Amino acid sequence: MEQRITDSVEFKKCHKINEQFLHSLVDILKSNNDSIILLFEIFADRIVYSFESVEDLINSSLKIIKPINKICISAKYPVKEKKYCINEIKLSFSNYRELFQTNSTEIKFNFYSDDDYIILKNRIETLLKNYTLSYSILSRIPIIAICTICIFFGICIYTKNNHIIYPKEVQHLIIVVSFLMIIWSIFNISPFNFFERNKRLLFPLNEFEFGTSINSNKKASTLRQIIGIGIILTFIVGLLINYTSSRLF
Repeated sequence: MEQRITDSVEFKKCHKINEQFLHSLVDILKSNNDSIILLFEIFADRIVYSFESVEDLINSSLKIIKPINKICISAKYPVKEKKYCINEIKLSFSNYRELFQTNSTEIKFNFYSDDDYIILKNRIETLLKNYTLSYSILSRIPIIAICTICIFFGICIYTKNNHIIYPKEVQHLIIVVSFLMIIWSIFNISPFNFFERNKRLLFPLNEFEFGTSINSNKKASTLRQIIGIGIILTFIVGLLINYTSSRLF
């Protein structure tokens, strides 16, 4: 009886994909078998660039003018014990999510050897953990949903404090609109995918350190630092004002 393992592993965290990562990944893939066929595919806008080695990819990456949306890495190598059988693995790193999609990184296995599958899976998962970006949680926060919730509760608090009573029809309309905006923003449904795309400029799902994406990542990193410092300073100033007010009055 022939044993075949088909598996798909999804990751919701963000990763940094650079030259060092690719070399480490290739070393892992070649650890069990040197007779491996590699294919690197870079998706930039509507153009697909294909490379057969990390060196070719690095040398040609400066020619990639458009922002990189996705990188796929495929590996195939023959099974030693079984003739005409090929183990396959494909890694996909995307910087956008389709409708109802929650993952940004995916690994697909198609193996005839159980031992090779387990070893590779564990080593690749460890490698991905080492290249996980610190802002992974922030990249998954639905900004429009949070803003809608804040506005909804703001309206409730304002109307209660000012003794304003809306007709039931208006109350139902506010609840329905708020609910729809939250659902649409969470699942990236138009028209709120515009905000999702702009959020990706600040918090990319995966950082690709190739071509023009290098400068984009630097700008996003600088902007994140400025926003972070601004939030911290605002918090400190607020504490100082409250402390000073309580001491004086």
